[in-house]
Amino acid sequence: MPLCETCKKPFHACSGCGHERNWMYVYCKEECWKNSKEYVANKADFGVWWLSLDATQRGLFKVMFREFFGCSDYDNEIIDWSGGAR
Repeated sequence: MPLCETCKKPFHACSGCGHERNWMYVYCKEECWKNSKEYVANKADFGVWWLSLDATQRGLFKVMFREFFGCSDYDNEIIDWSGGAR
C-alpha cells in the first residue's frame, strides 16, 4: 500500500482501479490533496495567471473549460483558484 504524500497514512491505490495519474493515486483523501505542496503551488500559479487576463480572456477561458469538460461543474474551482476574481 502506498503512503499518502501529505499525511503519510497507508491507503488503497492501484492502477487497476483507474486512479493512476490522478490525485487519488497519491493522496488518501481530497483534503490531503488540497493541502499538498503541489496543489497549493498550482493554485497560486493559476491565481497569478488568472489576474493577468482581462475580462474577455477570462470569459473565453470559462467557455473553453466548460466545453472541454461538457459542464460547468468546475466554475466554483475556477473562482476559488482565481482568489475570487471573476
